[in-house]
Amino acid sequence: MFLRVRVSVPDQPGALGRVAVAMGYAGADILEVVVLERASGRALDDFIVTWPDAAPVSSLCDELAGIDGAHVAGVWHLAEVPSPHVDTAVFGGLREPADLVDLVPGAFSADWAVLVDAGRVERASRRAPEPFEPPRPRDDGPHAFTAPGGTRYAAVPLAGRTLLAARVAAPPFHAAEVGRLAVLAAAVTTVARTACESSLA
Repeated sequence: MFLRVRVSVPDQPGALGRVAVAMGYAGADILEVVVLERASGRALDDFIVTWPDAAPVSSLCDELAGIDGAHVAGVWHLAEVPSPHVDTAVFGGLREPADLVDLVPGAFSADWAVLVDAGRVERASRRAPEPFEPPRPRDDGPHAFTAPGGTRYAAVPLAGRTLLAARVAAPPFHAAEVGRLAVLAAAVTTVARTACESSLA
């Protein structure tokens, strides 16, 4: 199975290596590392790993807990491994901005995504719940929030509507992830608008 493991460690030489060694000792095979944040003497990193199906995830957490100064901020299952070239992969699969809904879960380690217009679901990815009443995100730009039921969301504008990426039983979307999704959504909107204007010229 694939896991995404979020770990906070002291921001010092060798800390990342100690996490990698502990993961390997526990039985995890690291596929990708994403540095989300470096601030106040600490680093927050996401590790995408393969993990034996029969092994309890708690044994991985126990191994990481043995690292001095390390803290496991969250572990969640992934349906698929994100492409190492997320933005290129996303643009290659788009015909219109709404297509981003289908590509976001795999690219951003989300469980599902929906495109919302005026409180109504316009498009939903695979594994999105049905029926689904979308939560109301704030209107002040890209942000992450947690719905009353515990589902974590990243909300970004997309072509005059709102794109919601969702995670269940996972840590909140980090500001770096929300920012990356917002930049991608804005780029997709711009490319689509330019293509439309060119076709009308």
